[in-house]
Amino acid sequence: MSWTTSSSVAIDTNLLIYFLEPRFDEELHQRARALMEQWFRTGVLIALPIPVAAEYLSGAFQTQHDAPLLEELYRRLAQNFVLLAFDEQAARIYARIMLQRSQDGVWQRLRAQGEPRRCLVADVAILATAAAHRVPALYTAEKRRTLANLAQAAGLDIQVHYLQDLPWQPPLI
Repeated sequence: MSWTTSSSVAIDTNLLIYFLEPRFDEELHQRARALMEQWFRTGVLIALPIPVAAEYLSGAFQTQHDAPLLEELYRRLAQNFVLLAFDEQAARIYARIMLQRSQDGVWQRLRAQGEPRRCLVADVAILATAAAHRVPALYTAEKRRTLANLAQAAGLDIQVHYLQDLPWQPPLI
């Protein structure tokens, strides 16, 4: 199923966190905020793969332990983003990525670089979900370039863009 247009993008957990949480890195927060505000102003559809929502909410639960607050956070995510389900097509793509990564050594290289297994599994689910819904671009703020490596290795038709690489003008004031 494809709801996307050329003016639709998906974001990963890192970009969502930097957008919502200035305490982690002020410059990346400002970059993420400027990018998201531009998309909101210009009518770009911003998609949030469900694995991103799950990662974000599980991180919030670790600090809050408040089920009603988590429900409120989920409601806000659903109001502001198009939520992309991890469906049958995403499962097929996920399996293809996992097979490819085991054949070409991408997984082993990423693990050797210190990437935690749970993060790699989540990255594959995020990438598979975005690809299954034919989102043309996935934006991320990850530092290790995992998503681009996985997308390229699996031959997926999705462009991965890094927040750190995008042109940006810091606020003058």
